[in-house]
Amino acid sequence: MRCALSYDKNKDLIDQKLSAWGEMQSLEEDPAYKEEDIKDEKEREYFLGYKMACDEICKDIDNIVEDEMMSEEASDHLQALMAGSIAMQLFSILDNQEE
Repeated sequence: MRCALSYDKNKDLIDQKLSAWGEMQSLEEDPAYKEEDIKDEKEREYFLGYKMACDEICKDIDNIVEDEMMSEEASDHLQALMAGSIAMQLFSILDNQEE
């Protein structure tokens, strides 16, 4: 597995503190990357905005599925891609912050 994001699919991302497992990390371990570890205020605000944007996109996708303009399978695939993108943002922020 490349990476995995820990989140509750039944809640908005904005209302959660996210965490992720890195590429070489076992899912049996605690996630190595945690949103709460972001030190820089601007980086925290950026990540919060990213989560908020993803929430809006997911709501739009859900509405498109409800209007039968997209399959549930396509929706699941897009939302999984977004979860991966959020994890990559978290990795990037935490890997590049100063100790």
